[in-house]
Amino acid sequence: MTNEEEQFAELNLPPEEQWENLTLANDFIFGWVFHDVELCTEMLKRILPELDIGQIIFINTQKTIKSTVDNYGVRLDIFVQSNSGKIYNIEIQTTNKKDLAPRSRAYHIIMGSEVMQKNEGIPSSGKYENMPESYVIFICTFDPFNEGRHIYTFRNTCKEVPGLELNDGGYTIFLNTKGRKDDVSLNLEAFLELLNGKVIVRDDPFINALIDKTKIAKQDHTRRREYMWEMMKRRELIGEARAKYQADMSKAMLKLASKYGMSKETAEMLIADIIRSIEEEHNIKLMEQQTQWQK
Repeated sequence: MTNEEEQFAELNLPPEEQWENLTLANDFIFGWVFHDVELCTEMLKRILPELDIGQIIFINTQKTIKSTVDNYGVRLDIFVQSNSGKIYNIEIQTTNKKDLAPRSRAYHIIMGSEVMQKNEGIPSSGKYENMPESYVIFICTFDPFNEGRHIYTFRNTCKEVPGLELNDGGYTIFLNTKGRKDDVSLNLEAFLELLNGKVIVRDDPFINALIDKTKIAKQDHTRRREYMWEMMKRRELIGEARAKYQADMSKAMLKLASKYGMSKETAEMLIADIIRSIEEEHNIKLMEQQTQWQK
């Protein structure tokens, strides 16, 4: 069963059963666990061992930032700023929506805009070098590039001059929990395997802390109620999207049927068949279209 099929099956379970099945790879649990500064710092150190992470001075999970262009809200799983000024966005991704590249670009823009607004606007002339480095990190439970790697790191380089970097301070990293190559440290691999539900290093304090913190989260009645409420809102959004989709489809098909002399009864049967087949193929996408920009 694919990640998408598993998520669709999960959506059809009662909310209580969904809660019992949650793991660290769920964005709700992931955000709650890594709101802990020490755990978040250690995660970043394992992902970016060459970087001086410094001290985290701001951390926010499930943070919604509104775009100044269209006023849509984008929900970031984890948004972090360190005392060095560097900013990080960490996203847990369990479905391959084929949109991670443009999303990463949007997240860099939104994060930079958020920081500039806090610093009272765009830097004045000659101050652009003070723009913070930004790191957008997707932790995927699938291989986004099908190369078998655990990690893919991107930054802007010159097309005509190999090795010439733009040094604009933007870095995008994709982690793959299903990686097969020996391309990351054992510490990072242990973390990625934990997201797969496996424990390959049992004497790792960080891994043990994550396991304990996840158990505590699952036993927290307040968190449970928050999750139930969130699921109820998502189900309502899915229902609204489906109703609008069906209404628009029916209106268009009836108009087309009238044009070509088809009876209303035949047209309605055809509409029902088309809607049913499309929903079976794209059920998850109905949810994604309505929830992605709230995420």
